[in-house]
Amino acid sequence: MNWIIDNLINIFMDGFIYKWIDVTNGKVYIGSHFGTPNDGYIGSGIYFKRVYLKRPKDFTREILEHVSKDILIEKEQQYLDQIDWDNTYNLSTVAGPKFAGGTKQSAEHIQKRREALTGRKLSDQHKLNLKKSSKGKNKGRIPWNKGLKIGPQSEECKKKKSEKMKRPWSVARRAAQNQKNR
Repeated sequence: MNWIIDNLINIFMDGFIYKWIDVTNGKVYIGSHFGTPNDGYIGSGIYFKRVYLKRPKDFTREILEHVSKDILIEKEQQYLDQIDWDNTYNLSTVAGPKFAGGTKQSAEHIQKRREALTGRKLSDQHKLNLKKSSKGKNKGRIPWNKGLKIGPQSEECKKKKSEKMKRPWSVARRAAQNQKNR
């Protein structure tokens, strides 16, 4: 019966707010997830996941609220505003994904940073450190454009490419393989 109620709720709701509780020390982690409670999602907090993966049996999850997608982040923020920050695994006081491109910098901030860095002289030690950190990173890699002929194409080449693009992918691939095997 409980399973039926959970699934009915999930049909009408898009996500949920959850709280993980560490039973050994009472610390909590609050987050939100767009999905169902039974889809295996643990959380996205780096510190929380590290601790959880070491000792998953010491944690219990509580679903705080099922909510629609459009207010998911807003509701998570309300719960984050209420927690004791000395007793949490949450690292950020702001709800929402942190991987969505970061914060947008204003043109004024970009200009200030540009002015601060323009004309800056690097010490010899700094230059040496930069050189050491990048040494060997591209060793053995072939550039993606090595061997590509750049420049004007002949009419014959253009015609061949045009014909090849008109055929379905599998037919074109078979034709290329047959030609290669001859």
